[in-house]
Amino acid sequence: MSEITSPIFICNRQFSVADLAFIRQLLQTNPQLNRTALSQAVCDHLQWFQANGRCKDMPYGSWKNWGW
Repeated sequence: MSEITSPIFICNRQFSVADLAFIRQLLQTNPQLNRTALSQAVCDHLQWFQANGRCKDMPYGSWKNWGW
């Protein structure tokens, strides 16, 4: 697993190292989560929603494709 040590931008949102650590922990403790459940958990935790109130999603691929 690669370790990200600086913030990154996804869909015009900056993800801090702490945000990324949360996502990594979520994946490690819940490997059974599918893309939809993972996206919902991340969006809920980060309060990251579209203007219409729906959860933001990764437009292409998923968190699991980051090699974590």
